[in-house]
Order: sequence, then C-alpha cells, then structure tokens
Amino acid sequence: KNLPLSGEITVEKVFPDTVKLIVKTAVPEYYMVKDGSYFVFDTNFKCIETASEPPENCMLIKTKNKLKIKAGEILKLDDADSKIMDEILTPVCKTAKVTGVDLSDELDIKFIVDNRVIVQLGSTIDINYKIKHFVAMYEKMSDSAKGIANLKGWTSTNAKATFRDVKIDVEKFCEMTSE
Repeated sequence: KNLPLSGEITVEKVFPDTVKLIVKTAVPEYYMVKDGSYFVFDTNFKCIETASEPPENCMLIKTKNKLKIKAGEILKLDDADSKIMDEILTPVCKTAKVTGVDLSDELDIKFIVDNRVIVQLGSTIDINYKIKHFVAMYEKMSDSAKGIANLKGWTSTNAKATFRDVKIDVEKFCEMTSE
C-alpha cells in the first residue's frame, strides 16, 4: 500500500544468510475518472497513481459505483461488473484492443475498440452471443472502418446487428462516460 508503483515482488533466499527482493514496477493498464482526476490502475486493479491527464495506452473503465480509492489500494469491482468485463474482454481481446468500457448503466452497456468502433450492447441479456456476433463483424471490417456497432436489439431469435460508418469522437466517448 505504501509503495503504489511497485508491481510484482519476488523474494529469494540466497544462502547462507541473505534475502533478495526483486521489485518490478507496476504497469498501467486501466483508468477511471472522477472530478477531473484520472485514477490509474495496474493489471491487478491496484491504484498506482492519480494523474491530471488520461494515461496513454490504458483502458477507460466507467462503472455505476462511486469511486472511493487512494493510491496503493485495490479497486473492488462488484461481481456483476467483473463478470461483464470478463465477458467483453476475453473474446474481444483475441481480435482487437478494448480501449474503453462503460458499465454505468446496466441497460446501456457499451465499449470502444481500437479507438475507432463504439459497440452498443444494451443489456446483459445474451451478452456472450452479442460479443461473439460483434467479434465476427469486426474480423470482417476493414482496418479503416470507424463507426458504431449496435447490438442492442440482438436476441437469440433475432440475431441482427447494425454498423453505421460514421466519424466517432474518442474524446466525446470518454467525456460521455466519465463522471
């Protein structure tokens, strides 16, 4: 807790009477926004710093829960948010990079991929199938495609999604999803 920038720590015993500590620096992976400050987290959701600018190459996370955390503390996502994050990240990250996730409204879940495609999932109903459908769509898109993939109406009996090729504003997505 007192060393928020520390990452993985390995302890080795060097005989006869020495202990060796190997400390790796924490790698920024995620961030959340509150009151104009950016809380940066490592892969284990430990808050490693508070910044005045959004960190580069990190995923924005927005949840419905109020953020109350200090550097060195572990972020506790509720079980529902953790499950949704896993359901989104596991299949999508095999194909693309998720750069932002908005879980603030359980009926309007959305995320952004490669800073160029906003994915509107709607509710968690059939979320695994919606994600699989999106991954299949994304694999067929050109590398220059930008827009909004809408899977809100996707159901097991109506497996349809739309893609609107429109200019998206990543900054607006981040503002829209920050507190």
